[in-house]
Amino acid sequence: MIVTVVDPLDLSAVVHHFVQRVDQFTRRGSGYTLERIIQSSATCIKFRPLDAAGSYIPTPAWIKHKRAVINAQNKSDNRCFVWSVLAELFPAREHTYRRQNYTKYEKHLNHDGLEFH
Repeated sequence: MIVTVVDPLDLSAVVHHFVQRVDQFTRRGSGYTLERIIQSSATCIKFRPLDAAGSYIPTPAWIKHKRAVINAQNKSDNRCFVWSVLAELFPAREHTYRRQNYTKYEKHLNHDGLEFH
């Protein structure tokens, strides 16, 4: 069961969600009754968005070694879609991962109205 809670310290929201799930299960006519919980665990992680890092994610080695994918390194923006389309339309002869190979062709695409997050 995955519970998304806005405030990670709001344990009452987690308990409330759990109780609701148990009620839903028993209302469906399962015939079961929750007697006790033997063990429970929770994992909390800090959400770290890519903010200033752009949207670049390194290509896994098993894909990279096939030399079938161009993954432009856009560490300063979130426009990976634009760079991937331009990499296909205007292939670079060398250093295909460099975003600078594709910036000169950017005006060839009409991406008006698109927002990149």
